[in-house]
Amino acid sequence: MKIAIVHQDRGIRAGREKGAAVHIASLCEAFAACGAEVSLIEEPDGGEAIAQLINQGPFDVIYERFSLGTGPIATWAKRQGIAYGIEVNSPLDIEEAVYRNGTIYPQRNEDWGVAFDSAQLVAVVSEPLVEYAIKLGASPSAISVISNGVDTSVFAPLEDRASARQELDLADDQIAVVFHGRLRPWHDLPLLGRAVARTRDNGVDMVLVCAGRGDFEEAVGDVLPKEAIRICGWSDKFGVSRRVGACDLIALSHSNETSTWFSPLKLREGMAMGLVPIVPTLGDLPDAVLSGRAGLLYLPGDEEALANCLYELAWDKVLRDEFARIAIEEATRHDWTVVAAKILTALGGIPACEPF
Repeated sequence: MKIAIVHQDRGIRAGREKGAAVHIASLCEAFAACGAEVSLIEEPDGGEAIAQLINQGPFDVIYERFSLGTGPIATWAKRQGIAYGIEVNSPLDIEEAVYRNGTIYPQRNEDWGVAFDSAQLVAVVSEPLVEYAIKLGASPSAISVISNGVDTSVFAPLEDRASARQELDLADDQIAVVFHGRLRPWHDLPLLGRAVARTRDNGVDMVLVCAGRGDFEEAVGDVLPKEAIRICGWSDKFGVSRRVGACDLIALSHSNETSTWFSPLKLREGMAMGLVPIVPTLGDLPDAVLSGRAGLLYLPGDEEALANCLYELAWDKVLRDEFARIAIEEATRHDWTVVAAKILTALGGIPACEPF
């Protein structure tokens, strides 16, 4: 099977310091591991993207990441009789309006409707996106909820965890909670910073590790002393895995109801490495931690409740170890090759995947 992975987002390119770029690269590797011949087409102009498809084809399958430019490729694929799937990671018009003050023009909605109506597969990364896809014209029978995966060949418990902790200047008795990735407004890192500060006030030597891109110091402010925060720059997945794997907990602090559509890469990466997750009761996040069997839950925006979760896990190593065991098992079930196999099967392929 020959498959083209297409995206038209100008801000996403292979190797870029963004989670979306990591997502696309991981999918390409996973499709290849399933025996597919993969071509990645990164072109914001629809006409040029189609020209590249013609030049590099013929293709059996086109799989497009939903973007503001979505539409022309779906129309072309339908005319050519090529199986077409679209992946939806967020409601772009809502995201544009809330976070980027953008305007969605009528023609875009019309083009999107053509794409969603003609897709054999509409892969949404979370349950809250199902209704959104239907509103854009998707047939309910074409929709599958396929959450983001994890590269378990990289994100797995560290064999040399002690040295990774030394690299972050973490003492044996310190509890480290991590944020990794590109900082966005919806992450509400200030909330996590305040919760860590509360936990420290209650006698826990807790450290917040921030690994990735963003003004972490400004976001956290002065609620934590310098010795209670570690800031690391962006790294490739191997560097990230050492920083994440050195920590004990991964806490998501999303507090806005508009952020319910996410399927965070960072959550499964942390879980796969044995970190205990703490998540708000938003969207599919409770399901990701098996409704509390693989981690703790708290009400969105509740600083005290988040601090209580941090405190409980800091003092109860037996509970941490049990949650960590279940988290690893659950994350491993979502290797990127499993995600790729689901997509290929829905689009008529017969995958023979091996974890990469």
